[in-house]
Amino acid sequence: MMTLLGQRMRIDDTIRTGDRITIEAGYLEHTIEQVFEGYITNIDTGTEVKVRMEDAVYLLRKKATVINEKNTTVKQIAEKLIQGTDLQISPNIIEAGIDKMTFKGNAAGALAKLKETFNFTVSMDHNELYIGGIGLNPKAQVPAIFGRNILKNNVAYQYADANPVQITVVGKKPDGTEVKIIKGMEGGVAMTFFRYNVTDKKVLETIADQELKRYYYDGFEGSLKMFFIPFAEPGGSISYQNLNYTQEVEGKYFIRAVTYSFSPSEGLRQDLKMGFKL
Repeated sequence: MMTLLGQRMRIDDTIRTGDRITIEAGYLEHTIEQVFEGYITNIDTGTEVKVRMEDAVYLLRKKATVINEKNTTVKQIAEKLIQGTDLQISPNIIEAGIDKMTFKGNAAGALAKLKETFNFTVSMDHNELYIGGIGLNPKAQVPAIFGRNILKNNVAYQYADANPVQITVVGKKPDGTEVKIIKGMEGGVAMTFFRYNVTDKKVLETIADQELKRYYYDGFEGSLKMFFIPFAEPGGSISYQNLNYTQEVEGKYFIRAVTYSFSPSEGLRQDLKMGFKL
């Protein structure tokens, strides 16, 4: 039971696990932004009611799947995972081949295996599933200027030349045949990544490029606490400036994650986790 405006009501008459939920926030003089769309996964009752939610991956978590495919593609696997749901495939999904993939469990677990095994970026934009390399959300390119809209600057600067790397990605077929992709600086710290049953050069180059960007760039790493406006979204980009320093500290960065918060004293805030430099 919970009380709303002096009236007692049963929670299960109001919200239930599996209900679709949308959260919007903003200020009346600005556009109201959608900060979340997904499904209720659990309701914890007590002195407070806590509602746990998940994006559209929730639909895949409820769907059993068996995959035993050879000479397939990422798109074909994705189409099998979303079959029978309201989800759609992003038109920007990577066009890449997979020699072999086996999996038994729920469709969300198969998606996680795709992400882990092949180093793909996997994201949900409303009901659209994206799999591939690093894709930017054109709606989420925002400026971040120290002393203006940055409330807390929790970042550190790193120089690529101080820690050069060379990335080698090795794709191996069941018969032992290998395909190698090498990126980075010769003589740098050597990092080798093995991917079994993957020999498509496009997939291997995507893996190599992402690993190289993760370790090798001049720029910042860390997080920023900012005002809610301008609005940022995961998968977008942020243009960072610190007018107290030289030009070299400016840069455009991938937004790895965003946490939105609200309090009566501070209003709306957003914490951005910065990824690699673009």
